[in-house]
Amino acid sequence: MTPQLVCSIHDGWTQVLSAGPAESGSLAIVAHDVLNNDLDLSLARHGHLRPEAREAVELQLRPLALRQAKGAGPIDVLLSPSLANDDPEHKELEQWARHLGNTMGYTLHLPSVADEARLLLRAHRACFPHEETCYMLQAGGWSSTLVRELGQGAQHTSLPWGCERPGLFERRGELAPEAMPEVADLLRAHLKTLDLCGQPAWLLGLVAARLTFLEEQRLRSTMLDADGLSVLHDWLANFDAEERDTLPLLAGRGHSIIDSLAIVRRLFSARGFHRVRFCPWNTPHGFLLEKLKIS
Repeated sequence: MTPQLVCSIHDGWTQVLSAGPAESGSLAIVAHDVLNNDLDLSLARHGHLRPEAREAVELQLRPLALRQAKGAGPIDVLLSPSLANDDPEHKELEQWARHLGNTMGYTLHLPSVADEARLLLRAHRACFPHEETCYMLQAGGWSSTLVRELGQGAQHTSLPWGCERPGLFERRGELAPEAMPEVADLLRAHLKTLDLCGQPAWLLGLVAARLTFLEEQRLRSTMLDADGLSVLHDWLANFDAEERDTLPLLAGRGHSIIDSLAIVRRLFSARGFHRVRFCPWNTPHGFLLEKLKIS
C-alpha cells in the first residue's frame, strides 16, 4: 500500500502543497477551514461569494491538480467538519470547492472529526513507522477543545474559554464540544507524544482553567529545556497587541509564563504522554517538511 501523508493545514498550506513530498505517493489534505484567514472571511461574509473569494479558493486548490497531472497519484482532499454548518457563505464556498475538485479531477470528502483523527493517526504511522505516534495540535479552534479534553479526561466541562477571541467559534462554525470526548479518547489511546503548537494566548487560556487545581497540588516544575525556552521567546516576539493583552491572565495568580507552560507539560505527562513539546506557530508544517526532507 502506498504511504499516504495527511497534512493538517492552516495558513500557508499552499507552500506545503507546492513543495510536495520527496517520495511519490498520494497526498491527502485536511483543510481545516478554507475560511481560516481574515481575507477569506471578509470576502465571504456577505452571504454570497464575491469573485475574489472564488479566485482565492481556486488558487488554493490548483496546486493539487498540478501535482496530480505530474503523476503524483490519486489525490483526495478532506474538508474539515468545521465547514459542515448552515452559514450560507460556508455552504456556497464548500459547493464551489467541490465543483472545482470535480473539474480538476480529485475527490473532496467531509469526514467526521473522529474519522479525521483516525486518518491522521494512520497516515503518521505509514510515514513514520519507527517513531512514536505524534499528533500536532494547534492551540486554537476545535483543537483547543481537544487539548483540554486530553488534559482533563473525557468528561466535558463548560469552563469559559479564557483567552479565546470573542465569537470565534460562532463565526467560524467550529465543532460542537460534545464531539470532543470521542476523539480525545481515541487519541489518548494511541499517542505517546503530544505537540502543542500555536499562539500561547490560547494555550495559557487552557492553563488558566486548571490553575486552581494545580495550585492545590503544588505542582511547580523546571521541565522546560533550552529548546522550550527559545520557542517561548519566539512566541512572545510574535505576539500582536491583542495577544499581549492576554498575558496578565496568569500574572495575578502567582505563576510566570514559564511556570505555566511547565505545569501544562506536567499535566499532560500525567495523562500518559511520554513527551510534551511546545512548538511555535505553524510548526507542524516545518515538522513535516523536515521529516520528509522537502526542500
